[in-house]
Amino acid sequence: MKAQRKKKLNKPKLQLRMIGIFLAISSFAAFGQALLLAQSLMDLGLSLDDPEVARAVQEALPGMLASNILWTVVFLLPFSLLVGIHVTHRVAGPAYRIEKHLEEVANGQDPKKPCFLRQNDELQELSNAMNGAFVRLSSTSETQEPQTAGA
Repeated sequence: MKAQRKKKLNKPKLQLRMIGIFLAISSFAAFGQALLLAQSLMDLGLSLDDPEVARAVQEALPGMLASNILWTVVFLLPFSLLVGIHVTHRVAGPAYRIEKHLEEVANGQDPKKPCFLRQNDELQELSNAMNGAFVRLSSTSETQEPQTAGA
């Protein structure tokens, strides 16, 4: 049975900042695209020989831009929010777990007890390196203790 996450945001400050960055990039790209579309349609309207058609294109432009921005806000930004939440869970969750493990070791827990992360989480290499370092430090300190006690 798969374990359910108890907290939706393990490291809220980090996760909300990362989600904000995702939304800002998406918004910037969407509004840049709308401006490029507007410029292209204005150029099209100016290049037309028939003044009636050119005026019709220019009159339709604000409605087309509003529709484009509305659809972007309705679909792209929520999608970016969901992707942001998913990505932050894969980064902030492991960061939170590693932080808690280090606090436990600092408070006297056996450093040989490994820090486990979920299979698809990011920072696996960091966790493995930390676990290896703790095992190495523990074995080094165990071999040095008898020497200092006998001296």
